[in-house]
Amino acid sequence: MQKKNRRFFRRSSPVLLAACYALFSFGSAFGNPLQSCLLYANQGDFQNAVRECERAVRFNPYSAQAYTNLGVAYIQVGKNNKALDALRRGAHLAPYDPMTQYNLAVIYSLMNQTDRSLEALDHALRNGFNNADALRFDRDLDNVRGEPEFRMVLERYKFFIQ
Repeated sequence: MQKKNRRFFRRSSPVLLAACYALFSFGSAFGNPLQSCLLYANQGDFQNAVRECERAVRFNPYSAQAYTNLGVAYIQVGKNNKALDALRRGAHLAPYDPMTQYNLAVIYSLMNQTDRSLEALDHALRNGFNNADALRFDRDLDNVRGEPEFRMVLERYKFFIQ
């Protein structure tokens, strides 16, 4: 009986693998909290996005993307201290990720920590951040956009906005 079971699983393993992939390819009902987090955030439902991002962090505590998304969701619901903690953790796990560094610049700007915001923005640009619209229009950067160092950071990377 033991050999027969092994043969069954060996023969059916592609099917089992496909089923496992399907489970992790769909939303929260099937077990992928990171995808659910992004879905809720894209719909503007940030309370549920926070809940699912927190699940994503518990599901994979080494996912920089999960921590970064959690930080952004916390920003959207006004929990800046929690956002800062999550974004710092994301930056620790992926120190060269330009989006994480950009979001750190955002949270520091919102917390009126302009020096740290400019430092994080410098790091984001150094690592490839190139979203000119975000640099121009993201209201969360209003606290640093008026600083002379803001233009200096952008010019250092040949990034010019009007």
